Amino acid sequence: MKNKGQIWYIGYIVSLFLIVIILVIDFPKMVDLGLAILFSVVFGVSHVQILHDKMMQTTKSMLWTNGMS
Repeated sequence: MKNKGQIWYIGYIVSLFLIVIILVIDFPKMVDLGLAILFSVVFGVSHVQILHDKMMQTTKSMLWTNGMS
């Protein structure tokens, strides 16, 4: 389960790569817009999944320490 959550960190790297491509390469405006939308989707999904995994771990540890299961 631990390794499953770490796959989402690749989304941050892909997002950074997309931003660099947008800034460095001179594409037409529509291509830049498409890459910006792709950046938003990849970053958003990765960020939400990482936060969700961390919240689930916190909730499980809180339930475990309170004697609930």
